[in-house]
Amino acid sequence: MLLVRSGIAWVRPIDILLARNLGFAQSDPARMETVLYVTAEAIRRLAIAAQAFTPIGAAKFLDALNIDADKRQFANISDADKLQPGAELPAPTPVFKRFEHEAKD
Repeated sequence: MLLVRSGIAWVRPIDILLARNLGFAQSDPARMETVLYVTAEAIRRLAIAAQAFTPIGAAKFLDALNIDADKRQFANISDADKLQPGAELPAPTPVFKRFEHEAKD
């Protein structure tokens, strides 16, 4: 349970950042680029840490961010290996299957 709370604690500030800045996509593209960069960097760090618990999902996130296989170790969470602004990313693909809840009659 502690790991789940730790993961949520890592993600919550990014969720707040996105929610507060969604309206700036049209009016302030530079700010939106910064918000997206910060979000991608947080996802990179979280995906590296999550590899022990969800290796396939974490690998898909890291693939989506174009992270080399030799840069996926826990030691690479540091700022020394952070994403390079403006780097090209591959076309997005789903990381997890969409959950469809079937209503019971």
